[in-house]
Amino acid sequence: MIPLAPQQANIDRGARLPLYNLPFTVDIAGPLEVDVVEAAFGDLLVRHRSLRTTFPDSPWGPRQLFVDDPSTMKSVFRSAPFSEDAVTDVLSAPFDVRSQLPVRATLFERESGDHVLACSVHHIAADGWSLGVLARDFATAFSSRTLGTAPEWTDAPLHYSDFSVWAEGNSDESDLEFWRRELSDVPFDTSVPNDRPRESDWDYTGDRVEFDVNSQTVEGLDRIAQRYRTSRFTVLRSALVVLLARLTGEKDLLIGTPIAGRGDPILEQVVGMFVNTLAIRSDIGKAATFEEVIGIAHASEVRAFDHSGVSFDQVVAELDPSPHRGRHPLFQVALSLDVFTVSQFDVGSTHFEVVPVLSA
Repeated sequence: MIPLAPQQANIDRGARLPLYNLPFTVDIAGPLEVDVVEAAFGDLLVRHRSLRTTFPDSPWGPRQLFVDDPSTMKSVFRSAPFSEDAVTDVLSAPFDVRSQLPVRATLFERESGDHVLACSVHHIAADGWSLGVLARDFATAFSSRTLGTAPEWTDAPLHYSDFSVWAEGNSDESDLEFWRRELSDVPFDTSVPNDRPRESDWDYTGDRVEFDVNSQTVEGLDRIAQRYRTSRFTVLRSALVVLLARLTGEKDLLIGTPIAGRGDPILEQVVGMFVNTLAIRSDIGKAATFEEVIGIAHASEVRAFDHSGVSFDQVVAELDPSPHRGRHPLFQVALSLDVFTVSQFDVGSTHFEVVPVLSA
């Protein structure tokens, strides 16, 4: 029996809400044969076992069950005439990965003759990094199938299930001990003042506020990062720490951040769920300048990253167990620096643009 990895353990496997969908579209211009796209998509499922895995219950807990039946794998791909509503359905319909494969795709044909490939992957089987791996492998498979041949892959060094088995047997005690010390005597409920009472139950009806940051501001961030030999992320997090300190009156603050969780290069080409979340503590009570805030922020990030082997859920279970009425465990503010780019490639005279969808 293949267990779930710690990163998968608390992901909802039922089909209630599309909270764990990773949606993206591929705009395709030029000559295209549906059978070629379907064959290339099938090649991805064969190569990446996590895409053809279900996650049923068992007497010993949830497990990973590999699917090798060709008809089941073919069932996740279909073609249809284009409509905005149909694309939205593909991207936002929830998965029940206890019995369904964690991926679906539909190739839509526009009236112009161009196509849109809409695809959604459940987070239990992939993460944002994985989408880049899939885009590269799809280009390889499509190029081969266009020539009437199967892709010649370099053997994958391991599958996600291998990581799952390793993670189950790996001891996290040293990392847990670090987090016991690092997060001792710091409040977990510090949040910015609200303009309305906070609900006690989560209803997942949050909103998104979009705004633009001009190029001069970005260049300024990068100049500060270069001056202090750090990263854009550290500068942004330092600014957020200062802002939160002003809003809350607190100097010792926790900010959550997701990390890729692929510390070993052998994991870089594996499609799977490796993302972890860290609660990074920065105490700026003795900082007199922004330069000193950056130094404190950088040091706290290095400490946290060096002990990121234990999953966030395990840290929560140890230090801040349920119930969490009306608040997030450990931290109330998070910062994620995601660089979304459009991946483009050409196969012959056919042009592809892979576009992440920020919300489905």
